[in-house]
Amino acid sequence: MRFQLQFALVLPVLFSFAAAQQSTPSAPPPASSSQSSSSSSSNNIPVPWLQAIGAVPTLIDDPWIVDLKLRTGDDGNVFNVAHNAVNSELIEPGAHVSWHQEAWMEREQVYVDYDGDGVIYPRFSAVNQGSQGLAFHAEVQPSVRWDVRLNNGTTMESGLLFLTPHAQADVVTVQPLAGNPGVATPYASQWDNITRLDASYQTSQNGSVDVFSSYRLQRFRNVGANASLLDSTDFTTGATYVYRMARNWWVGPTMSFERLRFGDASNAGLTTASGALTWQASPVWTLVGFAGAQYVNLNQQFQQNLFGSLVTIQSDSKNWHPQMGGSVERRWDWLSATLSAQRSITDGGGLLTTVTDTFEQLKLALPQDAAQALGWQIDWYLSNNSSRSLSPGFSQGVIRDQRAGLTISRRLSDRSALEFSDQFVRQRAVGLPNIDSATRNIATVGLSFRLAGPPQGSISQ
Repeated sequence: MRFQLQFALVLPVLFSFAAAQQSTPSAPPPASSSQSSSSSSSNNIPVPWLQAIGAVPTLIDDPWIVDLKLRTGDDGNVFNVAHNAVNSELIEPGAHVSWHQEAWMEREQVYVDYDGDGVIYPRFSAVNQGSQGLAFHAEVQPSVRWDVRLNNGTTMESGLLFLTPHAQADVVTVQPLAGNPGVATPYASQWDNITRLDASYQTSQNGSVDVFSSYRLQRFRNVGANASLLDSTDFTTGATYVYRMARNWWVGPTMSFERLRFGDASNAGLTTASGALTWQASPVWTLVGFAGAQYVNLNQQFQQNLFGSLVTIQSDSKNWHPQMGGSVERRWDWLSATLSAQRSITDGGGLLTTVTDTFEQLKLALPQDAAQALGWQIDWYLSNNSSRSLSPGFSQGVIRDQRAGLTISRRLSDRSALEFSDQFVRQRAVGLPNIDSATRNIATVGLSFRLAGPPQGSISQ
């Protein structure tokens, strides 16, 4: 599985409000109890749009975890060296290593996580792929009110598209997306690094503020002849305030500024102001909504054919755009369902500069308690994404992306698990002659084994 640092998205998709906001029952809880730090309460109410970068896994007594996995299956639409679609069997070995360290009184903690994967095509060795990811999280709580977190995630990939098509993040967010999870980049090796610093302060029993800054680099190498990819740099800073109005109601504004640079000659400034609302309607219903405005200042150079010659054109545009999103979650004893949608301005994932990104997603899963009781874990999602270019040079350009995925895991013992996975992605480029459309379906079955660390408390890592 491709390592991916979970971002505040949706994705995914990824950074969480930590103990400074969890120290009193009335403070806003983390996005989900399964991704919160060790200081969170098991009966916290989820507030998805508060989720921030780098959710910290629950810490355990053994500082080391080492997992090995081996999968085999079929790639329904891999591309050979001539970029022709072919069907091929595959072998996917992988490893996961993590280490954590807590300090005195659990006020400081460090977490390091490594994932390495490879995809081997026995009949098409020229398109073998590899992926490595390294994540670092450090957290310190100087006092009961303060919490400071530093996160860094690095991913290096070779090959085409992603090793495994992945879903959008689970929840919506008012914060900048820090990338475009709805775009799969073809025919290239890529390196992605993001660093984020969060400082949270609990202003009162019912209020808290989080100030954040992040810096992201995305670089492409060995780009195929049929693709033109843009290296990008992204600096973001902003603040979110959260206030608990009543037992089941949270509100708060978010302000952020994002500076994007694409290639050597294009850049964009993005200012966002939004307000959000979370309502825990009942123990089994959670509704989230937000709305606001984004101001985009785009400066770009592009080439256009004029009377048979390529002419470089400088374009500057300034426009306001609406931002909105929401989600509805329903929980049963044996099933949880989340329907989410969002519209935001973000970058084009290397294929375009700035885009209007819209997505809708339905996700079904077994709750954690039910999965542990049954020994099974089942996750299913279906998503639709559209990234429409804001650049005058690609004014009609749009990338449409549909994804579906099913993962079924069975714990065989405290040290081993069996997993079946089927992941599908369909991406279509309209009005973009230098970008190829692609369809990919990867079905695998395999085993994972824990070499070091505690018994597997969950079905999969």
